[in-house]
Amino acid sequence: MRLAARRVARLAAFLCATIVVACGPRTSPLSPVYYAVEISNATSFSIDVFTVTSPGATPRRIASAIGSGTTKIRIPQDAVQASGDLVLALHAIGSSSTWSAPPILVDVGSTIRVEVFASPSGYLGRSSVYLVANDTT
Repeated sequence: MRLAARRVARLAAFLCATIVVACGPRTSPLSPVYYAVEISNATSFSIDVFTVTSPGATPRRIASAIGSGTTKIRIPQDAVQASGDLVLALHAIGSSSTWSAPPILVDVGSTIRVEVFASPSGYLGRSSVYLVANDTT
């Protein structure tokens, strides 16, 4: 009889532990990392935003930013170069102009700001990209 009582107690403990684990939070230990980007587009052109994941690689389209507005996007970690640098390329839709920003070392706790300026023909060479530390206080 004692042996049966022990088995029942073990089974009950196992079932309780299983239920506790199954009802726990559903977070992955390797949650994806994203970088916040704010694009201030002062042009009448809508802009396609690309990342370049390695030198010489084909740019990867991430998003579009409307003309004369601000667009907030998130860039996944796999769109950043292995060195931790983010290289953005911007294309003014309707023009033949594409501008590549200089590499910028990104940090998860910061926001990347892109200010887009264009000539009437869509030349984006006056645009800039910079990193802004988020206020943690």
